[in-house]
Amino acid sequence: MRSVIKTGLSVALSLSLIGAAGAGCKKKTQEPAGGSVGGSGTGSAPGTGSAPGTGSAPGTGSAPAKSLTQQEVATWYAACWGHFNARKWDDFKACFAADMVEEDLGTGVVTKGADASVANAQAFAAAFSDGKGEQQLTLVNGNHVVSVTLFSGTHDGALKSPMGDIPASKAKVGWLMAHMIDVDLATGKGTQERLLSDSGSFMGQIGLLPKEVPFRAAITEGWPEKSVVLAKGDGTESANVAAYQAGIEAFNKHDSKGLAATFAPDAVWSEQAMPKDQTVAEMTKGLEEFWGGFSDMKLSPGSVWGAGDYVVAIGTAGGTNDGTFAPMGLDKSGKKFAAAYVEVNHFKDGKVVHGWLFLDSTSIAGQLGLLPPPPAAGDKPK
Repeated sequence: MRSVIKTGLSVALSLSLIGAAGAGCKKKTQEPAGGSVGGSGTGSAPGTGSAPGTGSAPGTGSAPAKSLTQQEVATWYAACWGHFNARKWDDFKACFAADMVEEDLGTGVVTKGADASVANAQAFAAAFSDGKGEQQLTLVNGNHVVSVTLFSGTHDGALKSPMGDIPASKAKVGWLMAHMIDVDLATGKGTQERLLSDSGSFMGQIGLLPKEVPFRAAITEGWPEKSVVLAKGDGTESANVAAYQAGIEAFNKHDSKGLAATFAPDAVWSEQAMPKDQTVAEMTKGLEEFWGGFSDMKLSPGSVWGAGDYVVAIGTAGGTNDGTFAPMGLDKSGKKFAAAYVEVNHFKDGKVVHGWLFLDSTSIAGQLGLLPPPPAAGDKPK
């Protein structure tokens, strides 16, 4: 989390938004030197859960004769998202290992097994009959895939949730999610999947937030250019990872100037829990306010790796409210929070030119005591 959460959410819904998918339009591919493999970085690489995929030849579900290359992994990934978009459930299921594990990092909901994961996807699709996922950016490093995916559609069916069914709002929705999948290169099956998006934005788009609570409006158009980037394991990737780690060190020291120095002057910061994108100056100002209310706030990336001009980081953001943070009405409450985050940064000449941050604002607000108690059994969401 490199910016500040300014929304005190007043609606609590535990939603496991199952990542659905589709192949993006035209894709620009950065080929790895010499073919497959790669990666630079630190920590374990990402992924847990069920994700779109197929066997060696995408769509067949058959096992490959040899280990998949990175390009084949990218093709497999796009094909399986296509199966979701087309509601080809048998082909979609063939993308997964039988014992795959899926995790929504925002809600902490874990689903085990291909059958259960597909059932989740079907239930989600029933709530969005025209819903589709389009990969705006796909990054591949060895057997790890991370994408920035735009899910869009119409909320025209009841959506199942632990709090009860959410009736169709007829609203058009569109939000970016981080989707991560690990692939068994020998079998061509997805073994572990993670996904993360901001449920606050989703709730706002379907009319479940009070009018005074800001949220990111539905995204109606994808990026002009979709890209698939394959890791090369070269010096540029290593340098970008080192630059990202320097930014983390500055963040954890609460050094806003040092953090800003890792960004280009005209960089764009796209934090999905915020209602709009920010400049570097806006981002660092918000951070200074947040640090004032959370003196021990820090980022703990468990996985950092590069692919071309991009760096992916997956970790945990956390801190204690031991000061005053007016935007959320917090004043030395002593409450702690720990939330998963996924960050994707685009580097140019050693500086971040565009960064995307994914976290679930509802999870954080709940931990800080900013949400009402969950409704009693049988109550319907209002």
